[in-house]
Amino acid sequence: MSTTKEEIAERAMHYKHSTFSGEMHVGANDVRPLMMRFLNEILAGFRKSFSREATFKWFVVIVAGLLVRTDHLGVTSVIRGLCLSVDYVTMIGFFRSSAWTLDALTERWCALVREHAPLVKMGDAFIIVGDGVKQFKEGRKMPGVKRLHQESEDSSKGEYIWGHLFGGLGILAETAKKSFCIPLAAQIQDGVKTIFGWCNEGEQKERQQSHVVEMIRLANKATMSFIKRILLLDRLFLTVPALRELDKINAEGQTMEIVIECRGEHCSPTARLLSCPGRKQGSAAGQR
Repeated sequence: MSTTKEEIAERAMHYKHSTFSGEMHVGANDVRPLMMRFLNEILAGFRKSFSREATFKWFVVIVAGLLVRTDHLGVTSVIRGLCLSVDYVTMIGFFRSSAWTLDALTERWCALVREHAPLVKMGDAFIIVGDGVKQFKEGRKMPGVKRLHQESEDSSKGEYIWGHLFGGLGILAETAKKSFCIPLAAQIQDGVKTIFGWCNEGEQKERQQSHVVEMIRLANKATMSFIKRILLLDRLFLTVPALRELDKINAEGQTMEIVIECRGEHCSPTARLLSCPGRKQGSAAGQR
């Protein structure tokens, strides 16, 4: 049995009205109405990020499909998970729509996280966590796929793989019983310089830097609404270009600090660069 987008939207609206009006009778321990209210509130918060209502409805349908899908095979997983009577090409049109932008969705998501999540703060600063991950891909002709070096000490993994290099950000939150990290943003940060070279001059310059510099820029751009931030990174990101980018951000009036674990007892950034295993001292010293 297939379901259309309009039928899903109609059922969601009926469920919303019946839940808020108290018409739905559930057990005392049933948390489903509370969950549906929360999801409805979060998804409704994205409406202003879309210039067309039809595109926003597709956004709700796709998010619902991502929540209930049983496999991870892209758009087809969403169609199967919701038993939609639409074809692949129709749903792909949503991702190519000009009615929304990724920056607007990221900004709104960060605002909703700040509003609803029990975030961890050190003083008056929020704790942001960033890291890179390499995702193996079979298709070598896919945009952004390139030959990547594996730093893992697992002998079962090859020294090089073909895949995407993602940079991801999250923010720390905690309750009385559990601590966790809420994802905020992610982007491919290597292998896309040629693609972004076709864009306008401003975006072209923004995406032509190294992975470590783009991580600092992503952290600042995605979490700007949090005002004061402490960014936690591993020692891969302790480079002179990254520190210069951080200084540039703070000089523009932003407030972001980074905390990086590094081996050695040195205190100065240059000394830490020279002490990190795997880095050539000549290249580090040349950037001082």
